[in-house]
Amino acid sequence: MRILFTSWAWPSHLHPMIPLAWAARLAGHDVLVAGQPAIVPEICAAGLPAARIGTDVDLAALIPNMPGGPARARAAGRPAGHPLSIFTAMAGAMLPGLTELVEAWRPDVIVHEPTTYAAPIVAARFGLPHVRHLWGIDFPQTLRGWEAEALAPLAAKAGVAVPDPRGAFTVDPCPPGLQLDPDGPRQAVRHVPYNRDAIWPGPLPRATDRPRVCVTWGSVLGRYGGGGSDAARVVGALAKLDADVVVTVAERDRAGFGAVPDNVVLLEHAPLAQLLPGCAAIVSPGGGGTFMTAVVLGVPQVICPGVPDQRLNAAQLAKAGAGLDLGGPDPGDQELRDAVEHLLAGPGFAARAAVLRDESAAAPDPTEVLRRIEALTSQRIGDQP
Repeated sequence: MRILFTSWAWPSHLHPMIPLAWAARLAGHDVLVAGQPAIVPEICAAGLPAARIGTDVDLAALIPNMPGGPARARAAGRPAGHPLSIFTAMAGAMLPGLTELVEAWRPDVIVHEPTTYAAPIVAARFGLPHVRHLWGIDFPQTLRGWEAEALAPLAAKAGVAVPDPRGAFTVDPCPPGLQLDPDGPRQAVRHVPYNRDAIWPGPLPRATDRPRVCVTWGSVLGRYGGGGSDAARVVGALAKLDADVVVTVAERDRAGFGAVPDNVVLLEHAPLAQLLPGCAAIVSPGGGGTFMTAVVLGVPQVICPGVPDQRLNAAQLAKAGAGLDLGGPDPGDQELRDAVEHLLAGPGFAARAAVLRDESAAAPDPTEVLRRIEALTSQRIGDQP
């Protein structure tokens, strides 16, 4: 069976699909991962065969018009776009190349992250089944009311009716205690944290019995001007707690921290899945990869959300009682310290985080999803042209 995976050029949307792609390869299936030129190095770093399709888009110019972003755009004196404008721009850039690839390679099924809207359109063009693969909480579900309108011009260009972006089913790595009510068929899967080429730093020093707090400010959004608080300021604020603070930063950001207090350890590009065990809390903007890694490891979170999917993560986590939502990307120093102290003060947050961890651990591994995808090959819709 030939399985085509595809994502637009946003690494944290690609990464959750990588374990399934590897499961398919290990099962003997022919796997190809397609994306815009900017994401091809991410695909290759995962050891998967890549197909370069379409063209890159200026993400920095589109970030202000992300869903929920029009208010920020107006505040900055920029025109506000359609709530799905960033995703339709990506779909338009990918559509011709993805069409050519599918015509030449002839996959049996397409697996795509949920905002890669070129995938369902091309699947409809060739009568192929397609499967959505979430990166966590189903944020795109909140955009469902705009999808038909946004996709109509692209579908017309491809010569098809507007497809249902939900596809045959949705691969869902999010534990039920956090997820929105499903609006279509689902296949649960255990989230497997993926840290690309991060290097384990070895055992962390522990000279005290103080709780350990992890801080990370993500690895993707800050590249495009979508970040919030300066991570160095956050670390400086938290260093005044009676706690050990471990921080993972990109190499490019290391110099911005300067000298740090004795209770702070800075690590460059360290794998979060290896850092979080032993941590009592994590402070972050709540991006998909960080958020889900903390969830599956049962670590309570303080989230300072900057963009809409982060805000949804924060709200759902707070609702589940496994963390705190600080409501925005730039909390004050005292607000940060108060939040972490509150999180550490009692067992409630840790207990609820443990429930979510156990729900995650109970989900099927990627091989179960693969079996369901294999069953789709007998359900082709019509003949390929």
